[in-house]
Amino acid sequence: MIWKIVLQILNVLVAVLIANLDYLWHDKRTLKFKKTRFYLYIALSILLGTNIYVTITDDRNNKREIAVRDIKITELTAKVEDIKDELISGDSFCYLDFHTYMYTSKDEARHDNEITVMLHHEGKHPLYDIQIRILDPQRINKVMSEHFKSPMPFEKLEAEIQQNYHVDRLNSGFAKFIDKWVFPEKVDKYDMNIEFVARNGSWKQDMRFIRQKNGTWGAAVRTTRKEKVLVERGGESLPKDDSGKPKWN
Repeated sequence: MIWKIVLQILNVLVAVLIANLDYLWHDKRTLKFKKTRFYLYIALSILLGTNIYVTITDDRNNKREIAVRDIKITELTAKVEDIKDELISGDSFCYLDFHTYMYTSKDEARHDNEITVMLHHEGKHPLYDIQIRILDPQRINKVMSEHFKSPMPFEKLEAEIQQNYHVDRLNSGFAKFIDKWVFPEKVDKYDMNIEFVARNGSWKQDMRFIRQKNGTWGAAVRTTRKEKVLVERGGESLPKDDSGKPKWN
């Protein structure tokens, strides 16, 4: 910066000197006058060229510094976002999946109505403070019909129609045992509506259980967040609407 100022001052001084040389020099016909004016023009040209070169070089350096600064800001912003995502889980989510009862021997009695429920993690970051609420539509209908004329207290009703689970932390790529469910006898389908709440928001899951021909259970699973489908499988076993899509509700 200081060199640009010095060069600009010298440019002005030389230009002023050339402009006033006729008034400062008494005899303009001498060879010395002509040489002096010639050298001043050369000096002015050199100063102008140098000034242009310094200006261009300085501008390039400034652009390079700005580009480096922008890269550092971008990297820092990405690190801050990554730390924030690590603390509040980013766009990670979890969902419930099931496994049929595992038999340890041929003589062991079959438990076709029993399934093991696991919580599976999806995403890059851990999940914290996971609240899971499972609503049982079949149980809701049964309780409401039984207590139509004598409504039960809300707290008792809530305990009857839903199950609640809490998980402090679920790391990326991990699964956690949640519970074992036993379905009623002589039932060929069973629905579960599940709601999740964690630090990074909420999402929902539909589980539609269907008894297979061999007596075991299969399931259609769909997990959504703000209408965006995160996980969906098994929908081909569900009834279809007019457009041929699975009926989840």
